[in-house]
Amino acid sequence: MGMALIEGIAVLGRIDHAKAGLSGLGRPENFLARQVERWRSQFESYRQFEGWPGGADLPGLREVGQWLEDRRPLQFEPSIIHGDYHLGNVMFRYDAPELAAIVDWELVTIGDPLVDLGWVLATWPDPSGPVLGTVGVTPWSGFPSAGELVEHYALHSGRDVSGIAWYKVLACYKLGIVNEGTYARACAGQASVETGKYLHQFAIGLFERAGRWIGEA
Repeated sequence: MGMALIEGIAVLGRIDHAKAGLSGLGRPENFLARQVERWRSQFESYRQFEGWPGGADLPGLREVGQWLEDRRPLQFEPSIIHGDYHLGNVMFRYDAPELAAIVDWELVTIGDPLVDLGWVLATWPDPSGPVLGTVGVTPWSGFPSAGELVEHYALHSGRDVSGIAWYKVLACYKLGIVNEGTYARACAGQASVETGKYLHQFAIGLFERAGRWIGEA
């Protein structure tokens, strides 16, 4: 199932989006250059929510953003990006460990398809730390490691994955900021307090994970 998940985005990234009539779906020009500032601005917008402590306990928020800016890949081959690709947004066949469908396409665009691989890795349970997976599968036995997922993607996509650390950290940065938004709204009474606190802890874990990956890189 884990390998089939990866094959889904490998196939997606091989589609010629221009021939498929999807050239106007997104703006691949400067796609990666826009990422950090876009999500930094999103984070700053949360200051409108009264009672939100401002993300002061998110470890390395500014440092992670600066690391991403300093090491941004300079070029990529644009293709279709799902935008929120993980175990919870695919369906598997009943009779085989193969994908039946990819669902939830509201964030689809044209850009660097390695962003989808980074998103999978950021939400993949890590045996060295807390389980941060978007979907909790119990027991987590028999699933491939993150390294095996990267190797499988390289094999099936033909893309260079030597710089995958950047995409993993970007995914943690983005998802951490998205989760912190729910917490900010909860602080202002506009979302469930319980959910907000849970996602705040999730955001902290994502930034801790990003820091570990930066150290390893």
